[in-house]
This record gives sequence, C-alpha cells and structure tokens, in this order.
Amino acid sequence: MNTHDAIERRPLAGSTIFPATKPARQRGSGLLAVMVALLLTSIGLLGLVQAQRALLQSQRLQVQRLEAWRYARQGLAQTALHQPLSPLPSGWRRTLESQPEAACQRLRCRVTTPLGYTASLEKLICP
Repeated sequence: MNTHDAIERRPLAGSTIFPATKPARQRGSGLLAVMVALLLTSIGLLGLVQAQRALLQSQRLQVQRLEAWRYARQGLAQTALHQPLSPLPSGWRRTLESQPEAACQRLRCRVTTPLGYTASLEKLICP
C-alpha cells in the first residue's frame, strides 16, 4: 500500500465512521402533535387575554368608585358653602337633597358612575 492510498482512506476531520447498515428511519413531530400544541398555546393565550380584560375592567370600576366619592364630597362641600356645583363628566349623574331636621339641615349627595356604581354621602349642618 502506498502512502497516497493511506491518506485517501482517512476520514475527513469532523466526520464519523458508521457501519454499513441501513440508516434508522427518523421520526419528527407529526402534524397532529403540532396542531395539538398550537391548540393548547391558543387556549392559554385566550385565557391570558380574558384575565387581562377582567383586570382592566376591575381597575376601571375602582377608579370610577374613587372618583364618585370625590365628586360626592365636593358636591356636599360646595352646597354647604352655597357655591355653584362643578360640572360632572359626561355619563355621570349627581342628585342633591336637602331635608330639614329639627334646627339643622341634612344634605345628601348621590353620584352615579357610567358603570352604575352609586356613592352617597350625607352631611348634617347645624347653626
């Protein structure tokens, strides 16, 4: 055997030597498995979207509740001081009631938000 033949028979760098058998059949992910994974991912994402939507609605309601209490306090204070009432944003409603009670006056202010929450405050004013 000459040197030239020995060099040609060496495997290339990085290659491996396999026995001369039939290669095993490779199996990848089937279409069904991919579709099931896609379905589960979609269901998970829809769940996250619903949770986010519920959190945003809850936050919106909480902000409107706080604003309703602020507008009710403001309405009572302005009425007690005989000042004109500040306008409310569109969709909000305010009712003011005044009832005599002995020598005093009972003021009641109700504020209803666009989402339907009602805040009601009373104040008793005596001379």
